[in-house]
Amino acid sequence: MPGERVAMRCVREILRLKYGCGATDRMIARSTGLARSTVSDYLNRATAAGLSWPLPPTLTEAVLEAMLFAGAGIAPGTRRKAEPDWPAIHRELRRRGVTLMLLWQEYRTQQPKAYGYSRFCELYRDWESRLSPTMRQVHPAGERLFVDYAGQTVDVIDGATGEARAAQGAAADQYKQSLSQITGTQAQVGQASGKLSEANSAPQQVAVRQSEVETTGAEIEQAEAAVRQAELDLSYTKIYAPEDGRITRKSVELGALLQPGQALFVLVPAEMWVLANFKETQLNRMRPGQPVEIRLDTYPDKIFRGHVDSFQTGTGSRFSLLPPENATGNYVKVVQRLPVKIVFDEQPDSEHLIAPGMSVEPEVKVR
Repeated sequence: MPGERVAMRCVREILRLKYGCGATDRMIARSTGLARSTVSDYLNRATAAGLSWPLPPTLTEAVLEAMLFAGAGIAPGTRRKAEPDWPAIHRELRRRGVTLMLLWQEYRTQQPKAYGYSRFCELYRDWESRLSPTMRQVHPAGERLFVDYAGQTVDVIDGATGEARAAQGAAADQYKQSLSQITGTQAQVGQASGKLSEANSAPQQVAVRQSEVETTGAEIEQAEAAVRQAELDLSYTKIYAPEDGRITRKSVELGALLQPGQALFVLVPAEMWVLANFKETQLNRMRPGQPVEIRLDTYPDKIFRGHVDSFQTGTGSRFSLLPPENATGNYVKVVQRLPVKIVFDEQPDSEHLIAPGMSVEPEVKVR
């Protein structure tokens, strides 16, 4: 019996490897799984048919097979009956209402001595099994709707409108409706999943918010400490005198930079008193609280009233910068003086200016 024909898809691969890649017959046989003699036979048939690579895009497998096996006839000792045009029969079967029985009847009308129906069906199934079942279609998801053809069916009658529609169209509409429902349900599932994820992350969000609150509280405390420090620094810019008075010997100007320990001015207190240096021989009967008449050289006609406030515990020379030391043999007795503080009974009015260093003659009433 003659060998079965190779699928035209495999024949295209043989031509591509031979003329497109330059492979040898042995390499092509190893790649396609065919015998080397079969590869050589199909290459010779292609050369006889005038085929080259690449093949025309419009060349179908049926035409390619017809060109390769044109004039082949029937080999002696094989099938003696007229062979049906299997590619044509295969195309006819795609038409609505066409069956193998109808095609066999047409075939027997043209060839009365042809195959019987059972042999006809057997040969067709054998030929069909050698076809490549692969079909590649590239399209975005949801762009197209594929419905298998179920043959001739009855119409579907809409109970509400009485409209008659083909079963395929009704099935397609139902499929679209179901698809839209599925899409809506998936969207709801996605929303529910999002809410669930948000709910699951709520404890983490609470922890994050608490951490942010603690951080913000620490920043607030730091800012309050900075404000208190700024207020303290600002308070250092104000120098308060221990008591009221008048400023003299001012040695500072606005905008000047100060140094620690630098003398700025002298403050003369508003409350004035007299520091009288009495001889130690004059202090025998002098006591604190005794009245004093105070006369100033500046105001000779004015007598101010006061009283003895206190005595300094020590002579003026003892607290001088260089106190005298009478340790030599030439000792001379010198009457010492003690500072006595005399306070005004009434502070002088503003018309009588009294300043430190003015000459005063006090007279203490000891009796």
